[in-house]
Amino acid sequence: MQDVFERDKPMNLKAFGARLQEARMKTGLSTNRVSDIIGISQPTISRYENARIVPTVDRLYALVNLYGCSMDWLCGMEGERK
Repeated sequence: MQDVFERDKPMNLKAFGARLQEARMKTGLSTNRVSDIIGISQPTISRYENARIVPTVDRLYALVNLYGCSMDWLCGMEGERK
């Protein structure tokens, strides 16, 4: 059985940041508004979108729910937004 996790292919952080920003912009929310809703600082949101840091699983889950997209799409595992 093939390993489900492809450990030799790390997540593309630049693509992740770009998709995160795309999802936010499609909702029409500012980074300040997202930080208020999620309960984290605005600079942290910017660091996510600029691929400087990666959100924790609970924050990632909150962002996916806020933006109405799939975690697979956001993390680059799907080509089209769902």
